Amino acid sequence: MSVIRVTKDDVESFTLVTTPSRFYSSGSSSGVTGSIKVYPRLSSLEKTKERVQVFDETSPPSVIDAGFDSTHKVINDLSRTNRSLGNSISSEASSYLELVSSSSVKQNEVLEVGRFTPTSNFTKYSVMKRNVKDVLMRHYKVEYGTADWSYTNYNSLNFFTDYDGLTPVFPTESVLAYPNASDDSLPEHEGYVSGSYCLSGAFSFEFYINPRYRDNGKTGVFNAGTIFHMSSSYAVSLVSGSLKNHNGELEGFRLQLQLSHSADYSPSTVPQGAYPYDLVFLSDDNSLRYNKWHHVVVRWGTNLVNNGTGSFVVDGMNRGNFLIPSGTIMPKAFTSSGNPDALFVGNFYEGTNSGNSLQSLFFSEKPSKRFGVLQLSSDSVKDDPETYLFRHPLNAEVHDLSIRRSFYSDSQIATNASKGLGSECLSKNIAFFVPPFFVEETPIRRVVDGKGGVPQTPFFSIDGSSDDPFNVAMSFGVNGHYINLENFTKDFSTGRFPRLISLSGSVLSHNDSELDANQLLYQDGQIAKRNLSILPCDDGMFDPNYEILSSERYTGKYSDTRRTKDYSLINLNELVSTASISNNGASQEISDDFMEDLYGPTPEYPGIIPGPSYKSYISGLSSSISSLGSDADFLRSDQLGAPLAIYQRTLDPSSNQVTIFNISNIYYGRRILPGSFVMSDSSLSGSNGRVSITLKDDYLGNIYRADSETEHSTQNSVGNIFYDEGIVVVKSPHLFFFGKNGYEISFRGVQNIYSQKYEILAGPGLLNSSSNPTYLRNYENLKPSGDPKDNEPFVYISGMNFHDENMNVVAKARLAQPIIKREGDKILFKVAFDY
Repeated sequence: MSVIRVTKDDVESFTLVTTPSRFYSSGSSSGVTGSIKVYPRLSSLEKTKERVQVFDETSPPSVIDAGFDSTHKVINDLSRTNRSLGNSISSEASSYLELVSSSSVKQNEVLEVGRFTPTSNFTKYSVMKRNVKDVLMRHYKVEYGTADWSYTNYNSLNFFTDYDGLTPVFPTESVLAYPNASDDSLPEHEGYVSGSYCLSGAFSFEFYINPRYRDNGKTGVFNAGTIFHMSSSYAVSLVSGSLKNHNGELEGFRLQLQLSHSADYSPSTVPQGAYPYDLVFLSDDNSLRYNKWHHVVVRWGTNLVNNGTGSFVVDGMNRGNFLIPSGTIMPKAFTSSGNPDALFVGNFYEGTNSGNSLQSLFFSEKPSKRFGVLQLSSDSVKDDPETYLFRHPLNAEVHDLSIRRSFYSDSQIATNASKGLGSECLSKNIAFFVPPFFVEETPIRRVVDGKGGVPQTPFFSIDGSSDDPFNVAMSFGVNGHYINLENFTKDFSTGRFPRLISLSGSVLSHNDSELDANQLLYQDGQIAKRNLSILPCDDGMFDPNYEILSSERYTGKYSDTRRTKDYSLINLNELVSTASISNNGASQEISDDFMEDLYGPTPEYPGIIPGPSYKSYISGLSSSISSLGSDADFLRSDQLGAPLAIYQRTLDPSSNQVTIFNISNIYYGRRILPGSFVMSDSSLSGSNGRVSITLKDDYLGNIYRADSETEHSTQNSVGNIFYDEGIVVVKSPHLFFFGKNGYEISFRGVQNIYSQKYEILAGPGLLNSSSNPTYLRNYENLKPSGDPKDNEPFVYISGMNFHDENMNVVAKARLAQPIIKREGDKILFKVAFDY
């Protein structure tokens, strides 16, 4: 045996970076999968007691197992008594073994990915949210550009339906109805129908569409769904194509255009043929594909352009032509029916538009006040036309919808196809433009006959406006989720807002129901559909143009953490004013009963009527609104100060409509590998399985939506991931319920394996003796054979011990089989150790 000194020149250190894959599912047919065992070695024998934490106001908290300890004490006392009396304790011993066997198996404990949303009271989750918002985001702001409490203002309108058997789960009659008011500054043909959405000459319909749904629900059938419709004028619809995949599912779609008199016939049954169906046209079969974003232009330049030939242009390619040798497609003014007083987006209007069923009644006095829309009828009694139908709801996602009063040329399409309209949408050439961007200013909505207004709880509404992406009063008052759809549907060309037909819901009667606010809200299919009508847009082939927002009112909703104007961001900070704080905030000493009496509705009891403090706020706001010279004089400050229960408890005015996921580093090691994170929810809560969402990261801490089969918009931030901490936060309120009913996560971890390689040289004259008794006794029998050096002294080397400076063995290396070393041999041993 010899001792060889190892110097630093004999040691090579290096790090091996591994990226193991991880997959986690919060729920599946087989339960949770991908969870990690806390203990690496499983055992069904070692037990642990179930621990409970006991709090005593007079002493520190203690952790005991009341059930196990009390039972064990009884068994122990009986054993002592029987032992002292000389009796058998076999019964007590059996009881003890049964008690131990019934205890949980310690080694079977597992670690799962945690999901939480901010709570209605100040709890540890409130602290976790603030740590993410105020610590992590500030720390990583320079490295991750989207690390602030905001999300990107790039959205799509999501139209969808679903059925339970033959019964619709969501209202099929929902539609955005824009008032078609007259505009004296526009060119009109005398004697023809009029209005700002009427197209007296050339036209171009432009929009971006993703046929995200293969059918209208569980019926398995895809019916025609209308994008634009103005009766007796035009209708553009999405219809099915002939292409199907190997499972028989729809893969191809096409567009249908109906003009003038042909626009009054149901798009699902209207044929192509002679009058009155002579102005029905179809694009090429399968010109659009399932789950792919497409840029669409449907254009016509009158008989003065291309001899009256119009065309369908999809993604810059001609996908069908149609011929109209005329100067206008507008019908003459009617004598037996009214003017087409509405542009419908997302559905097809069927009705007589006459007598008590005039379209203008959608915008009569009461609906105008309730929904803040332009009034077109002086009728003060009727709420709606008496008879009408909406039976062709669109099933697709769309964004940047526009209607032009001109022929969109090939060169214009090529130049502008990948970017949105800017200030040019204010020109008379653009009749209609909905991006849909969030805007801060919306019309005042009033409660009329118990309907309309701005909801405060599921049970009552007030007069007011909305200037946030979601209903702040509902969120901070009773923990309800209610998206302010009005703030996303402004027509920038006219400055008008639509009436949201079957997308607003109605307040409930006050009751003692034990359901929480969201359970109450989602009983109404209108609200469920409303909350899913705006989704983060994942069209990565398009760049939104925020120029038009510079003309909007600004009080902070478009700012980031640096307080600079950035119209691409929707701010989620300071949504509630300090004017809402009463009594310096609700302290622990104030009883819940007192708070309910003072304020009224709480998350626990959303059906309670408003208390004196809330009534005083409502009265003051109502008085302020009634004294306005015009709605344009209404200021945001006029409606500050609502006494909201959750804000009173937490004093945190930042958005609670966020979802946070906590991934332990046991899953990923040192950090999550940037660019590898994927998280999906195949059935977003409230959508009845119709809406699925997939989220990915962009290598730079940004989380974006990634559902389409075309290029994704990686700059569209819906949340953030902190790779080193394993924290994921989904900030977009439109995805508030993401993962509630189950989710899947996959990613690659980053784990460093530190390795040292030792090169040990056994030179001539070294390691030439052995004290092994077996070697000494059997030296002659162990001699190697078949080599001229057989008679040279030798030893067998089977391993090495590594010593510290005090000659303590700190590591050992063993060879797979002993090797022979003679006195003159020089052998280099390479030993690697991983840490």
